[in-house]
Amino acid sequence: MKEVEEVEILEEYTPTELSEKLNINPSTLRKYSGMIDEQNGEPFFKRDNKNGRKYDKEAADILERVISLKKSPDINLESSIDLVLNEYKQENQALGTQYDIAEKTPKTDEIKLLHNKIDFIANQLQKLIEQNDQLIKDNQEMKLALEQPEEEPFSDSEPIEEKQTFFTRLFKKK
Repeated sequence: MKEVEEVEILEEYTPTELSEKLNINPSTLRKYSGMIDEQNGEPFFKRDNKNGRKYDKEAADILERVISLKKSPDINLESSIDLVLNEYKQENQALGTQYDIAEKTPKTDEIKLLHNKIDFIANQLQKLIEQNDQLIKDNQEMKLALEQPEEEPFSDSEPIEEKQTFFTRLFKKK
């Protein structure tokens, strides 16, 4: 008796077929696919020999999840793509299929570079805090100066002599 081998049927969709399945325009599918590729940092979807995207069941599920998250009022398109990509990566890491252990291990040089960047940013932040504190102090001093009544330059006890013009001195009555 022949044993029947279980064969998984790989469904592949063209962009038109998938856009109809997801009930979106083909241009919207291209936009979402391009954003997923961009946020992933490398092409996420397979390509055919004419460089057109090919979508399998997994890609269709991912796009469907992005669309459903996007409909939520609190999540925009970029955030929904980030969430779905992170979910996808976590699932694949758990399965151990996508990432190599060497890629997971950070390199010493990269760690040192990141530490240097953190130190630089911390120093810049400290300088900004000091500048901010000085500005607050200056602002308070200026506020106090504006709140105090102005002192008159001359006191009332000393009479102010009226300035005499040439004609008043010339025709002054004696």
